Amino acid sequence: MKAVNLITFLTSLFLVGCSGCGNDHQKSSPAPANLEEQLIEMHRKNLQEEEAIINNYVKKNKLKMETSKTGMRYVIYETSGGLETSEGQDVTFNYEVRLLDNTLCYSSDIKGPMMFRIGLDDVASGMHEAALNMRVGDKATMIFPSRLGYGLTGDRDRIPTGAILLYDLELLNAQ
Repeated sequence: MKAVNLITFLTSLFLVGCSGCGNDHQKSSPAPANLEEQLIEMHRKNLQEEEAIINNYVKKNKLKMETSKTGMRYVIYETSGGLETSEGQDVTFNYEVRLLDNTLCYSSDIKGPMMFRIGLDDVASGMHEAALNMRVGDKATMIFPSRLGYGLTGDRDRIPTGAILLYDLELLNAQ
């Protein structure tokens, strides 16, 4: 269903972008309001479908997770009392990234620890939020809706389009 919605969305964007192509004498006009409304409704439906999938996953696996304002689900299952993190700090994580069907996409065992600067570096936006919710030494499980992971495009390697991602994280260092 998500693939059909994605194809419909992308086709709509293409058609809107190409309306009037080859007719240079015509002025370009904004998309009709009903198309805009259709795209907004399609986006709303995708968000609801993802939320339902995540809710089912959490319930099926009997996870006790909190939900952040952005929709990220998380549980810190091992707390350390270590240093708090803040925007601009360099952090280092051990990690596993899986799809909800348990397919392993990436891990620090394969690629080495993940290092980035909170709020600045180009990583999944959910990782910035995860780092700010953890202390050095904490271990956590996080579920990122696709908008906090790799969105409509995936990573063009191991993470497919529109994927909801399951992260298992250990915050090793923050400076």
